[in-house]
Amino acid sequence: MPKTMEILDSCPICLTTSFSHFMTTKTMMHDATQKQDFSFVECDECSVVFLNPRVEGDLLGPYYRSFYLPYRGGEAWGKYGKIVDKDEVLLDKKRVNICLKLGVNEETKILDIGCGKPSFLKKLVDKTNCKAWGSDFSIEGWKKNPYRGVELLEGDVHDLDLPQEHYDLITMWHYLEHDYHPTKTIQLAYKLLKPGGKIIIEVPNVDSYTRKWQREYWQGWHTPRHTVLYSPKTLGRLLTDQDFELVKQHKHGTIDGFTLWWMGEMEKKQLDWSASLEKEFLPFVLKKIATYPLFALQRLIPLGIQLTVAQKPG
Repeated sequence: MPKTMEILDSCPICLTTSFSHFMTTKTMMHDATQKQDFSFVECDECSVVFLNPRVEGDLLGPYYRSFYLPYRGGEAWGKYGKIVDKDEVLLDKKRVNICLKLGVNEETKILDIGCGKPSFLKKLVDKTNCKAWGSDFSIEGWKKNPYRGVELLEGDVHDLDLPQEHYDLITMWHYLEHDYHPTKTIQLAYKLLKPGGKIIIEVPNVDSYTRKWQREYWQGWHTPRHTVLYSPKTLGRLLTDQDFELVKQHKHGTIDGFTLWWMGEMEKKQLDWSASLEKEFLPFVLKKIATYPLFALQRLIPLGIQLTVAQKPG
């Protein structure tokens, strides 16, 4: 066992010490010459799925560099980059619309944990004039753009000096599956929210059909960056165990289930994630057209992504 690996002797959600093997996957979206096997296990008590052993948190840096597609953005797609960047605009719009439906206005105070590139927050501020904060471990997402009107905080959210009962809304867009201490993070979110405040969490759905079809190639594993994976049931339990009330659990999210599926198919064919993806663009479009009848059903059946809204009583 490499010294860089941390072995868990209990479930990171319920602390049960009994768990069973669930799936073995290889390193994903990474240098093909540095692939290694990783194991996910399922808790025998709460059924959450988690990586065990896992890479020590402060040693994850190499997994977020030249091979990591979300950091590369549109430039990874060569001459098609501007088309891909437009998809990011549409993604932000979906997230803004969800917040508007929850009543975000100029009086709202919102915190986006794991904000990465905070373009969503900027669009929400421009739309509503709300008060917005974004936190992330790294300034990588905003070092080239100050995103005026958004207060950006670098560091572990647990180490930041944030006021309790201050926020009306907390969002986590594909953050919680990366979190090494999810229960602690949900407890913190509860303390930071005002009574009646809401939390939005979007994560992969480990109980989806695409995971069952693609098995070890399902990109929801995103090994070893994703450490805990949830079904709607286990995510709901995590929230209600910390006194949140569930408002709505959706079988879909803002990220298209097709995108997650496509990345899994590219993993299967051992795509070089550091190379230009320009030649993959047209096959991507053709696959999207061919699978449209299936992924058009993602609001009705679980096809990779889930979104949950919960509320702090008050």
